Amino acid sequence: MDLALNDMNKADLIRSLINTVQEKAKESDQQVESLSHWVGWAQHHANMIDLRHRSIKGISAWINGFKFKS
Repeated sequence: MDLALNDMNKADLIRSLINTVQEKAKESDQQVESLSHWVGWAQHHANMIDLRHRSIKGISAWINGFKFKS
């Protein structure tokens, strides 16, 4: 569970970084090469590590990984 929480926080930090970079680029007179490609990649990475973005099937599989005894 600690790993899931750390990954969730990391995903939030990645999303914050994306917003910061996009705002900086918007304020600039210069175009940032490959920005949209990087944004897509970074968003995908954040979503992949964030349990909140998993399907219910994925969440169920994660919970079953704890192997609780009945």
